[in-house]
Amino acid sequence: MNPILMAAGVVGAAFVAQAETYSISGGDSVWDTPANWVEGTVPNAVGAAAIFDSPMATRTVNLDGTDITIGSLTFNNDSTFSNTIRSNSGNGGTNTLTFDAADAGPATITSTGTGTNANTLSQRTIIFADSVVANITNVAGNAAGALSLTGNVTGPGGLTKEGLGTMTMGFIVGSNGQVKNYEGPTIVNAGRLRLSQGGAPGMTSSVTVNSGGQVLLITGVAGSNTGIYTFGASASTVVTLNGTGPTNLTTASSGPGALRLETANASPTQVTNLITLASNSSVNVNGAANVLQLNNTISGPGGLTMGTLGNAGDTGTLLLNGANSYSGGTTVNLGTLALDGLNATLGGGNVTVEGLTAGAAGLLEIRGGVADAIANAATLTLTGGAGGGKINLPDGVTNETVGGLVLGGAAQPAGVYTNATHPNFITGSGSITVAAAPIADADFDNDGDVDGADFLTWQQGLGLTGAAATNAAGNADGDMDVDGDDLAVWRTEFGPAAVAGVGAVPEPATALLFALVVSALMLSIRKS
Repeated sequence: MNPILMAAGVVGAAFVAQAETYSISGGDSVWDTPANWVEGTVPNAVGAAAIFDSPMATRTVNLDGTDITIGSLTFNNDSTFSNTIRSNSGNGGTNTLTFDAADAGPATITSTGTGTNANTLSQRTIIFADSVVANITNVAGNAAGALSLTGNVTGPGGLTKEGLGTMTMGFIVGSNGQVKNYEGPTIVNAGRLRLSQGGAPGMTSSVTVNSGGQVLLITGVAGSNTGIYTFGASASTVVTLNGTGPTNLTTASSGPGALRLETANASPTQVTNLITLASNSSVNVNGAANVLQLNNTISGPGGLTMGTLGNAGDTGTLLLNGANSYSGGTTVNLGTLALDGLNATLGGGNVTVEGLTAGAAGLLEIRGGVADAIANAATLTLTGGAGGGKINLPDGVTNETVGGLVLGGAAQPAGVYTNATHPNFITGSGSITVAAAPIADADFDNDGDVDGADFLTWQQGLGLTGAAATNAAGNADGDMDVDGDDLAVWRTEFGPAAVAGVGAVPEPATALLFALVVSALMLSIRKS
């Protein structure tokens, strides 16, 4: 076998100073031949830089017989032809290519230019001995992107993806046995990390997709696996989503979303990992026949959006099976968001289902056996319209209770709503119950009076939202947060009675205590 050993990190768009720079000469060649390099010397030293410029025809460079060390590798390709570095004789051999910049700075691997074919590292084994950041600035490449790693990837290092271009990591069952088992974190800061044929890194410590980045799943390919993705050694490895995906929609893989399923097998594509929404993030599914199933729980402070308005391809199904606890809202712009499983829930925030795009609008489907999928205090908004904006409650779901219901822009009173009463918004045999407005109650400790202890409860809970904003945590008015409105309820109800009259005028002592606690609170806020 022929590993590429990455012994130093690859960081950023700019190279650090290197000891020597060498440019490949001509077409197909062997790395360890001086005549194949413009300088007449083989790049083989710590900090050496190897540059592959635009080839005049498809170029393949074999590693043959000697272990090689370099500090950086650059593909600067403006042609329609590709560069490939591979093991000799079709991935045979045992020699290594090591990336090591030592004290001069991190090693780098970069793909630039306007070339329309991928540059490929197709060794049987690639080793990340340290963190590796691949900077892909070429956005004109084919669907596979400007850089493709098709060999085994192992080692203690991680991978950080930079640049607006696309990078592919592939896995072909029955070919070279390629797997992605590096152990460090996987971070996508920009552009797309395309995992063709189910090539999820199987030993990575974590996965983070930041604003402007995307993990793109491609499973409907010949020779692919079953479409089950587990990032890391087990499903407990956390996948963190932190945005809505790239905005440069110029390449063949152009759909938005922090996590996106582009093509799939006939069966659902599954992600088994825990997912954290660090901010409002989108998960999109291309094509009405495709299903992306998230088998674990989703948590975090962010909200979940499915489908991007204006991207008509986001018409697939996102299937949630877990007891999700994310505190942000849920928005279905396009496609179907389905809940299936006895414990399947949305987060604690409000839920909106859009119907603005004819033939491609959103649908929320709560399947049989699921109960209380929407938080009881949440507001459900269904826009209706030509495209959809509906909720489907098929057989087995008898009732879904919400705190508020907005249909076609109009808030609805407390009551029960069904397909019979509102067929433009509700399908199936289930019903939606809008609960009566909760009675304001600032006796958070239920001891029969509203006093200073209840104020302390409110103070400690201030800022809580969603499912965490319970009455016991200081939510007096029954909405989705603990805020100043709850303090106003406490002020009104302060006194020996558990719940005072709404129009009651506080005694002078009550007003004085209120002024003191508010002054103390404001002073605390200023100091913080």
